[in-house]
Amino acid sequence: MQQSRVFEFQRSASLRCKLGNLVSRVGQLIGESCPTLHRELGNLIEQVGQPANTSWAVRFMIMALCVVLINTSCAKHEHEHEHEYNDGIEDNVILLERSNNSAYHNNSTYTLYEYDAKRRITKRSVYYYPEILYTAYTFTYDADAIALKIEGSETTTFTQNGNKISFIEDKNISLEIELNAQGFPVKQTSILVYGSDHYDMKSSSFTWENGNLIQVDTERYWKEEEYGMEYYNIITSIYTYDTVKSPFYYCTTPKWFLLYWLGVDYCSVNNIEKADVSEKYSLSFLGRSSNVHTQTWANTYNDDGFLATRKEVGYAHGRSFIYANLKNK
Repeated sequence: MQQSRVFEFQRSASLRCKLGNLVSRVGQLIGESCPTLHRELGNLIEQVGQPANTSWAVRFMIMALCVVLINTSCAKHEHEHEHEYNDGIEDNVILLERSNNSAYHNNSTYTLYEYDAKRRITKRSVYYYPEILYTAYTFTYDADAIALKIEGSETTTFTQNGNKISFIEDKNISLEIELNAQGFPVKQTSILVYGSDHYDMKSSSFTWENGNLIQVDTERYWKEEEYGMEYYNIITSIYTYDTVKSPFYYCTTPKWFLLYWLGVDYCSVNNIEKADVSEKYSLSFLGRSSNVHTQTWANTYNDDGFLATRKEVGYAHGRSFIYANLKNK
């Protein structure tokens, strides 16, 4: 009988040791993913473990229940945070709501932007002053495609296959964009063909640094057989940036689409201050020529550290930007 009791005691001690190790490991895992709730778990376990007459089985069941409840709460908390900001990078997210363009003199325009819960552009509406809608663009997203709908026209779908983006329209226009490992566009080729006498091919390569597009190298070949015209040019543009957040800093629409649809000004994390441009071109009836010039912009900023106004030096007209603060909505 005494030997049996010793055996039971040893088996009980071994079980307690294994259960203790298991609870410690579970607590460690929770601590790595959710520190605040880990502390709550520790407090509960300490309270449960106080009574000396509480059996290990009962204590383990209560602790296991605590683990389930806390783990569920942690997952719910992380899911809610993800839904609000997608990646939860900051509590104060600012998105471009409106840009005003005074480049058209008396027919100035303004553009309104709308976004989904993941901070992707879903609509871009361009107006003439005061409230005349010029055109509206709507965007829809799925796992491997972006569909662009221009009011009054057909929908264009950009499809992703691996690191390549492409679309073909009416067998006359084709586009292919190549992405790097970070999802940034590094090459873009477009071909426009009308019949057998009109051909236009444009190929660009892109260099990125710290989220900014710092260089674009473009080659273009254009031919119009009906009029006996051929055109070829090479352009290199090198961009210098400020250190202030750009209008689409928090926007999560893919950079390749921002670059393709809105241009160089809107695809980087900072704002262009200077562009050094070198161009060489050949036109059938004018011969070869070249051109080197520099463009500069005067930027002003708001109190939130975003671009407020932008104007190319030497021109009277420019753009201004109005933002929406999601924290205040």
